[in-house]
Amino acid sequence: MLQDPKNWEKYYHGSPDERHLQRHFSYSDRMRYYWPHPEIAAAVDRLFEVLDGVTIPETMISQYMQGLYCASGLAR
Repeated sequence: MLQDPKNWEKYYHGSPDERHLQRHFSYSDRMRYYWPHPEIAAAVDRLFEVLDGVTIPETMISQYMQGLYCASGLAR
């Protein structure tokens, strides 16, 4: 996003630290504009390769993705 800021820079204002937070935790999904970039797509593909066959412990899912965990019906 920093290398190609045209999709977000006019929407995020403030200090560099404030803009960093806005890019990472915004309600606006500006990342969607970057998914088609070849380097982003390659990184996502690589992530899925690394995670292929990995079992994520249920305790980790419940700790870091509590809303999804509860909605899945796995919560006891």
